[in-house]
This record gives sequence, structure tokens and C-alpha cells, in this order.
Amino acid sequence: MIIKTLNIIIKVSCKGLQWQRSYSSLKVLYFGTDKFSLPSLKRLSEQNLARLEVVTSYKARNNPIKSYADKNCMKVYDWTSFLKEESDICKDFDLGIVVSFGHLIPENIIESFKHGMLNVHASILPKYRGASPIIYAIRNGDKETGVSIMKIKPHKFDVGEILMTQRTDIPDDMLMHELHDKLSNLGAELLLNCIENLSTLKETDQNDHNASYAPKINKEFCKVRWNVMMSDDIFNLYRSIYSFKNILTTFKNEPVKLIEIAKCDKNNPPVLEEQGTSTELSPGHLIFCKKSKKLFVKCLDENFLEIKKISLGKKKVMSAVEFRNGFMKNYLNSNHYFE
Repeated sequence: MIIKTLNIIIKVSCKGLQWQRSYSSLKVLYFGTDKFSLPSLKRLSEQNLARLEVVTSYKARNNPIKSYADKNCMKVYDWTSFLKEESDICKDFDLGIVVSFGHLIPENIIESFKHGMLNVHASILPKYRGASPIIYAIRNGDKETGVSIMKIKPHKFDVGEILMTQRTDIPDDMLMHELHDKLSNLGAELLLNCIENLSTLKETDQNDHNASYAPKINKEFCKVRWNVMMSDDIFNLYRSIYSFKNILTTFKNEPVKLIEIAKCDKNNPPVLEEQGTSTELSPGHLIFCKKSKKLFVKCLDENFLEIKKISLGKKKVMSAVEFRNGFMKNYLNSNHYFE
């Protein structure tokens, strides 16, 4: 029994040493630009790699990848000059890692790496190919999402063979930055797992018929359409771009940013005590409750959303009370609405 136990310990220990040796001989070139990229780079830097260097974009404002690489004395290449002058160095590396890089990698670079290139993507592919998978998952009210590790292929984003995936839930009140951080850390751990098992992993082709897309968002994406969007739709839009952008509407022809909102039930007492009934109000109508000092907006499904912070035009961010005192004080509730 003792001999059997010792054999197991020796096998496990040898396996650990084998991975240490594989890391210590592995040369990795890392491609990343933003905050989502950072946990993966940090976890790689903690391994005993033979060589770890970074390609990023110097054009990116407040680039956390460049800051971290510089602080930790890593060699850093700017993508623009790298393409023109330095891409030949790729043949000196075993593996390329791409995490939230934002640039298509040319075929000659992909083929330069002995073990190819891997990409960490913040969705369960082929769902949400593109630049904004986290935003679209929350906007669409998804209950779960995840990360995928795939091989990089030339000419198109997010179409390579899948090596590993891991799912996670999306709580109903989770905001975009919270899910972003959760997935970036999950992706970093999955990436290490993938590298350690790279020689034994089975590649799975993506089914293009099941693909959906999450392109970069624009101003139109952020607009509330009161006559077609339910309260959950509006709140999901708010959660999906929170800390990144604001949801937009208009008030008396002035552009409005809804900075902070909250869900509330249609039977919420502070609303009904002022209004009595809401069936005759159109979606977008505003109600300010004097007793509770809260501002509500009527939604298509008869529910209300509470407006906690708001910005009108180029004016400063206001509380509900400040908005009411400045723009609703001299009119009846029924005269105020978002368009």
C-alpha cells in the first residue's frame, strides 16, 4: 500500500515537473491592448517562460498592457512598426497568444509560430463573434455566457477551431464591468489550462450556421426607444454599457444621458400615491413623486424605471430632485416625457 502511494506521488510530481519544464522552454509572443488582456498577460508572466514579449498598439489611450510590460521589463513592440519591420521575429517564438487585440493577424505571422496562435474570446463561440460580446450578452438578457480558447485563422475574426470553453452565469443585476472582469480572469485561467494540455486537445470546428455577431457599438445602440422597448430591455441596455457609455434619450428636444437608473415594479407605492393610475400614460412619460422625492419613467409594459441620476444637454449630472426643480417644477406631471 505504501509503495503504491509513493508511486502515485512520484507520478503526480513528475507530471508537475514536466509542465514546469514545458513552460521553462516555451517562448511566447503576446498580442493584447486593453484591460481585458491584462489578467492573461499577468498569469503568463508568473510562469517560468523561456521568453515572453509583447505586441500592442501605442495608439491606444491609457494602454494597460504597455504599462504592465514596461513595469516588468518586458520587450514591447508597437503593432504598426512591428508589421513593417519586426514581424520576422515571430519565427523565434513557439506560440502566439492573442487577447482582445483588435487587429487581424496576417497569415504569414500566424504560420511563423511553431504551435500556431491562440485567442481568448469572451463568449461561447460561435455566439457573439466580434468586438463586443460582453455588451451583447447582457443587452440580450442572456442568463449565461463564457469564454472560448480558439486557434487564430487569417482573414476573419473569431472563426478558428475551438480548443476549450468554460461557461459562467450572468446574474440579473450584473453590470458590464463586473462581467468583463469575471470573464477576463476566467479566460486567463482557461488559457493556462489550454497551454498545459495543448498537445492533447481536440480541435472543434465552429458551426457558421449558428454564428451570431457582436460588432462595435455606436450611438444608435445606446438610444432608448420607448415605444418598442420593455422595461427589462431598457434596464439590460443600461447594464450592458454601464461604466463605458450612457443610455440616451431626449427631453423637450434636448439630448439626455440617463446616468443611473433602477428597476421598480408597476405597483410601486411611491408612483401610485402620486399618479393613482398609469394606464393613460404613454411610454416615456415622467412622474416625480413629491413625498419620496423620486423620479420615474413609464415603460411600454406598464412597469416603471426609477431615474436616479441624469444629464441634460451639456449640463452637469443631476439628481432626480435637481432635475425636477430645474425642468419640471412649473408643469404638471403629464407634460413631461422622454422622446
